[in-house]
Amino acid sequence: MDYSFAELFEEIPNEIFFDDKGDPNYNAIFVEAARRIYKKTDNDFMIPAGDFLNDTLPNLSSFQRAVSNERKRREE
Repeated sequence: MDYSFAELFEEIPNEIFFDDKGDPNYNAIFVEAARRIYKKTDNDFMIPAGDFLNDTLPNLSSFQRAVSNERKRREE
């Protein structure tokens, strides 16, 4: 992994990070984070399944914890 969650999340705007109820939109956050990892400029890209196993993409449990921590930081 050549990135930190803080680096990935700091550029994600609140309009993407939060859903219409004010809760984290995990799917949208993950897509936006993956878009940044792959350095894509649009949302139309493919994620190779192997990238979930070879440390290209974040571990999903760690990702969920990091989103919760980022939510707390943004709410302060």
